[in-house]
Amino acid sequence: MRVSGHRSGVPLEAPASDAAGEGSPRGFREARVLLLPRDEALLVGLLARASSPGRVPAPTVSVVGGRGGAGASLLAVALALAGERAGRSTALLDADPFGCGPDVYLGCDRGPSPGPERWTGWGDLLRRRGRVRWRDLRAGLPGTSRVSVLTWTRGPEPTGPLPVGAVRAVLSSARDGTDLVVADLPRSFDPATTVFLNRSDLVLLVVPADVPSVVAATRTVARLRGETRTVRLVVRGARGELSADVVSRALKVDLGADLPSEPGLARSLAAGDVPARHPRSPLARFADRVVAGLPALEEVR
Repeated sequence: MRVSGHRSGVPLEAPASDAAGEGSPRGFREARVLLLPRDEALLVGLLARASSPGRVPAPTVSVVGGRGGAGASLLAVALALAGERAGRSTALLDADPFGCGPDVYLGCDRGPSPGPERWTGWGDLLRRRGRVRWRDLRAGLPGTSRVSVLTWTRGPEPTGPLPVGAVRAVLSSARDGTDLVVADLPRSFDPATTVFLNRSDLVLLVVPADVPSVVAATRTVARLRGETRTVRLVVRGARGELSADVVSRALKVDLGADLPSEPGLARSLAAGDVPARHPRSPLARFADRVVAGLPALEEVR
């Protein structure tokens, strides 16, 4: 790889990808330009393949709402459960300090802790830097048999943006120690959120199909484009003239899914029944398609 220039966006020249997405053995005769930090995920993968040919980082999918309450956390949970159905060990990382936490949707916030201490949360890791072994971290996390959830510790303590050092350490550990990483991101675009976006293989933007949501999402899209090139739009509840295609054209983002409204969603959530647990629900079917399109387990492990 060659580094060119001294700007904040640093272009690198790397081997071109073949149809399978691997670096070309023909070297630099065919090349592509990586722009950092936006293409950090691809660069990390290239470096990992060079240093450890048998192990590449687990694919990372990040979810962000076009506005507050868009349904990003529900989609993140759906993706994690789809990973579980596909036989992937999955890390579900909740980076939004002001959300309810995906552990609430999964019901594992009420489960017994692994010992006399409470579950591990971001608050316990804020001063961590350097390498964190995922198998050590996983033992203290709530979740299911294949899904481990890192969320915010409950309590009156003030919350704020995650430190970049802690995010880099945890994200690297999760990508090295699992088969799939799902990140539930805030709309703040703080430096920690930027780290997640730069290392994501896919970013899903969730937008309800109404005019206020589309207007709010235009600002989110503008920020996303500066940090990642892999954004796909997930439209919820489209009907009438404001179709999913119309929303996609308005935001100039490729459409990933047109999800219909799910009747009785609020009632189901209040009863602790997440639609994503039902494989035939539209949300679960879309999540299954996303996970099926990621690198196969043998390519990751």
